[in-house]
Amino acid sequence: MDLASFEMFNKVLGRVYEAGIILFLLFVIAGMLIYIFFLFKQKKVYEIKFSGVSDVESLYQEILVRSADEEQNIRVLSDKCNEKKQVLEKLLIDISIYNKEYSEHCHIDDLRKKYKEKKVIFDQLIEDIAIYDEDIQLAELGVYKPHFIFDTSEEYKKLFG
Repeated sequence: MDLASFEMFNKVLGRVYEAGIILFLLFVIAGMLIYIFFLFKQKKVYEIKFSGVSDVESLYQEILVRSADEEQNIRVLSDKCNEKKQVLEKLLIDISIYNKEYSEHCHIDDLRKKYKEKKVIFDQLIEDIAIYDEDIQLAELGVYKPHFIFDTSEEYKKLFG
């Protein structure tokens, strides 16, 4: 091989090399274009597939707003419940005071009833004592009723003498 054919071969080989690089770059660009086309197609598929996601996001935001409102309502109801509970506690205290007063009133009524019963017994005893009271008044005047059954003083002397 002479130098001219070697240079020619070298030029052809350089052009083939350049053509290979160009061809490689064309394949890379074509691959990238196919990939980009595939991505656009996938984008459309995903847009169709996940079109409800935006609806879900809006529903989620709406649920957040509702839950905040419900939480506020729960706080208000809880405050009202606490107020009612305090009122009930006050009423329970009033009821216990009333029950105590009522039981004392019942106790007073019971005492009055017992007093009336005992007063009857007391009046009867006063009448019974009045009989003996007459004897005491007579004894104060010097009239003595003997308690012993002795006909004569002689019998009394014999017994105690």
